[in-house]
Amino acid sequence: WVSFTGQGEYVRNTMNIDGKWQLVLNYVTDELTDHAVRFLDREHEKPFLMMVGHKAAHAPFVPAPRHERRYAGVDFAVSSGGDAGDLANKPDWGGRRTEVLTPEDLRNYHRTLLAVDESVGRLTETLRRRKLLDDTIFIYTSDNGLMLGEHGGLRDKRAAYEASIRVPLLLR
Repeated sequence: WVSFTGQGEYVRNTMNIDGKWQLVLNYVTDELTDHAVRFLDREHEKPFLMMVGHKAAHAPFVPAPRHERRYAGVDFAVSSGGDAGDLANKPDWGGRRTEVLTPEDLRNYHRTLLAVDESVGRLTETLRRRKLLDDTIFIYTSDNGLMLGEHGGLRDKRAAYEASIRVPLLLR
């Protein structure tokens, strides 16, 4: 069992590890993946269920130090996503933010997801190395989509537009 309070932080978390609270200073995606890999590397006499739920990508987006410069030359523009009109014409259902989403916010969003991509790769490789991959049901999903500035600046998951209601669901 490994968890943290609420959504946690990208760095510096008080984590509950098998019932004991401890301060952890590692990047949270890497820390959770390290624990999951150690679990997979143990001998298991019975089938097991393992769930890995990452903080990424929750704002404010803080990439792993190794990804801080990734996409530096990429021009991330905020998409209008169809009706880019003024927010006064939109229902107020909790998806509004007053701050402007910047291209750097978009870069950091994608940078935080790089560590999740690496995590999935590490878990897959560990299962392959342990000869468990072909006997494993691997489900990849998310709790929600996210608005990234579409529809006049919305940037949340509670605005019921296409970007926020679609979630990934991949099975292997």
